[in-house]
Amino acid sequence: MAMGVLPSAQQAIAPSQMRALVAALGVLMVNIIGLGVGPTAVALLTDHVFGDPLKLRYALAAVVPVMLCAAAAFSFASLRPYRRSVQQHGSKQSLP
Repeated sequence: MAMGVLPSAQQAIAPSQMRALVAALGVLMVNIIGLGVGPTAVALLTDHVFGDPLKLRYALAAVVPVMLCAAAAFSFASLRPYRRSVQQHGSKQSLP
């Protein structure tokens, strides 16, 4: 979902001279969180909480809902600042 909504939201609020930088930073953050934190959290849970590589399924079952809840919380927390930023920049796009 982030790769569909993120670029359009960034372009709506970023000044035109900074759009490429903002887009690059957005992709960097998605990759750091998605490819860095997720697999690392699963590995840490498997090794240090469950202590058995055969219990990988339990680590996945624990990490996925937590990350989903975190993503939903961050999404809802960002709505008000996003709306404020769109209004300040005078965008004619409809707001969610």
